[in-house]
Amino acid sequence: MSNATIIERIKATWHDFSLGKLTLLAFIDDYRRNVVALEGLPYPLIVEARRIADVLEVSAWAVEEDCVVDTLPALASLTAWVSSVQKLEVLNSRS
Repeated sequence: MSNATIIERIKATWHDFSLGKLTLLAFIDDYRRNVVALEGLPYPLIVEARRIADVLEVSAWAVEEDCVVDTLPALASLTAWVSSVQKLEVLNSRS
């Protein structure tokens, strides 16, 4: 499976989460599996992906404890990460 396909899967599950079709924990689990499947990512992007998943997971635990949590910063980081990976894919496809 190509990296582009995997990124589309991440975006699709994120969309399902935003519509309430997936729990945050289900999205995080899927996200982690898809990140591992990506090939040729620079190490800093892998570290960032793990950090985002960890922050979202802590948020999910807080929600389970009935705490008010702002997931917007983590989701903004996820948006930026997806954009970075897509740009990398474009650059790699031109090589």
